[in-house]
Amino acid sequence: MHSLRGLALGQAAELESALGEIIRTLDPSAKLDKQTAGQRLRWVEKLVDIDDWAWELEAIEKAVKTRNRLAHNEIQIGSVWRDYATGDGGEFVPVISLLGQVDYDESDLLSDLSLMQHATLMAIEILRSQLGGT
Repeated sequence: MHSLRGLALGQAAELESALGEIIRTLDPSAKLDKQTAGQRLRWVEKLVDIDDWAWELEAIEKAVKTRNRLAHNEIQIGSVWRDYATGDGGEFVPVISLLGQVDYDESDLLSDLSLMQHATLMAIEILRSQLGGT
């Protein structure tokens, strides 16, 4: 769980970087020191035609909110002890996992990672359009 969260947050950092590149492309004098991903998204929305990029910006917004939830909530894993059938020991087996106070498992994290990847691609698409790419 922790490794997957790390991957999703790493991808979120790439998204934040792509948003910064859009800003630098459209406003070369921009100072991008300590803006959060959400602040960068708001800045991008001011620089591009929102109507042309509504779907992409919505996907990015959802990813930023998901990133914040992943970054600011603790993962907890509840386990139970299961004896081995052979009688010589046992192991803890995870039975529930939570993100914050919400039931949350590896499939949820994989979905969130996919969302981050998709949003990063959307940001790159916006960037490429601003650079004259196709």
